[in-house]
Amino acid sequence: MAWIGQRINPARHQWRWYRIDVQPTLWGDWRCLVAWGRIGQAARGQRILGEGPVEAMHRLAEQQQHRKRQRGYVFRIE
Repeated sequence: MAWIGQRINPARHQWRWYRIDVQPTLWGDWRCLVAWGRIGQAARGQRILGEGPVEAMHRLAEQQQHRKRQRGYVFRIE
């Protein structure tokens, strides 16, 4: 499952995207990954937020979404 967020503010020249993914690993755990960049371009950065059970990774993804929503991002589920 993936959440895609965008923050668009033409007055400040901000056209950004942020992606949060929860994916299974080869060993049965789950991983929460994030990536970010400018709209229309490839990712400028990415990071692993954590690994563990699927419920914990979904909570971690929701916490990260909350932080980004406070900064003006609008999310949709992909």
